[in-house]
Amino acid sequence: IVVLVSLQNREPPPIDDDELMGPPKPEIYRFEIDSVVKVELDGPAREPFSIQFENDVWTSSAGPGIAIAPNRAYDLQATFGSLYAERIIEGEGADLSVYGLDPPQVTGVATLADGSTVELRLGNRAPSGNWYIMKPGDPRVYAVWINHGNNLYYTIDDLRQDPLPVPAVDGIEY
Repeated sequence: IVVLVSLQNREPPPIDDDELMGPPKPEIYRFEIDSVVKVELDGPAREPFSIQFENDVWTSSAGPGIAIAPNRAYDLQATFGSLYAERIIEGEGADLSVYGLDPPQVTGVATLADGSTVELRLGNRAPSGNWYIMKPGDPRVYAVWINHGNNLYYTIDDLRQDPLPVPAVDGIEY
């Protein structure tokens, strides 16, 4: 009983937070998400389009009157503004066609509030389910989380805000 009581009352060993979190993830882009005011998406097998933030509303180049869902526009802002890789796949000299990056499946360009732009090139899905991605001027191929690839694959129909129909209460009969 004395041994059991003494084991229960001892302090646990300290936990090293760095050891629990593992090595830091490679940073691709990191800036204020709200500074993204325009996103253009293009690719060889898709219709190019852009969305931009004007007068507190997201609008589309695909046509007037297309309401853009703010939460989906935020997904794109977050993909550009806070992008970390799961891991680095390849360095300089890699055969980019293996990763679907020659040519890229989707090219995304985000315009920031200060007028500067950042670009992402999306390739194929990795066997793990992640996506291959590159940025211009960086010879490395990264694997990023599934949601970032899915966000860059958005079409205008994916971004369209789907308003719920309003039932005609007066016409309801029991």
